[in-house]
Amino acid sequence: MERIAGAKGVLEFLIQNNNMVMVATHDLELANLLSPGYSLFHFSEKVENEGYVFDYKIKTGLLQTKNAIRLLELFGYPEVVINSANQYLDSRRNEIN
Repeated sequence: MERIAGAKGVLEFLIQNNNMVMVATHDLELANLLSPGYSLFHFSEKVENEGYVFDYKIKTGLLQTKNAIRLLELFGYPEVVINSANQYLDSRRNEIN
């Protein structure tokens, strides 16, 4: 929680006085908090069979797809890692709902 609060404070400070600031983050919570003062853009990719494909086109808005666990599978991480990640994700989803 402090990580988000600190980043939010710094990034809000940086855009004062019409400064141009570019930020790259994978943190959706931070992106949502900054959206009133920052314009959101993203790159997307498709995870397919044995790899992933990038179109290298910048798109507006917040990225809506997620693929981190699928990428772990593609890179051959042990099943225990994949299962742990999925269990954590399921528990977080249950907390939110």
